[in-house]
Amino acid sequence: MAGGLVRIGDILGPGGLVIGDASSSVTVNGRPVALSLRTTYTPHLGCSPKKPLHCFGVLIDLPGGLTIEGEIPITKGGKGICGHGVQTASEDVISMGGGGVLGAIVGIALGALGSGLSVDAAGDVGSFAAGFEAATSSFESVATTVQNSLGLLGAAKLGITLLRN
Repeated sequence: MAGGLVRIGDILGPGGLVIGDASSSVTVNGRPVALSLRTTYTPHLGCSPKKPLHCFGVLIDLPGGLTIEGEIPITKGGKGICGHGVQTASEDVISMGGGGVLGAIVGIALGALGSGLSVDAAGDVGSFAAGFEAATSSFESVATTVQNSLGLLGAAKLGITLLRN
């Protein structure tokens, strides 16, 4: 599946913006390219203490063969850890590959994880660091689920590995 490359300022789900750390060496249409597990998004519809993953988190995409600075670029449809997909992207610079059906499955799993979090599970949701920790923990849960379902070899072939041991 081909998708346009996502840039800083593109739209995530219902009103979030792609922000934060992105490629320092590659721009598309004059804007830095968003990178998986590095670029973040702004609070959007659904943001509340009971659903903190809509307030802050990282973007995730699956490998499509292209890397930028050794990392996976986000393509249109890539997911925030809240489960929402990126709605806008470059129309003239695309990457072949990307998440496709498996990306949609991971997005659904992330959305399910995000909707179940409470203030107690996420810690102090007013804290930037706590929000990031909740995001990282949720991604690790999804990575573990994928590894358990596909086996370590199958998950590794998809580029899915745990961030921490």
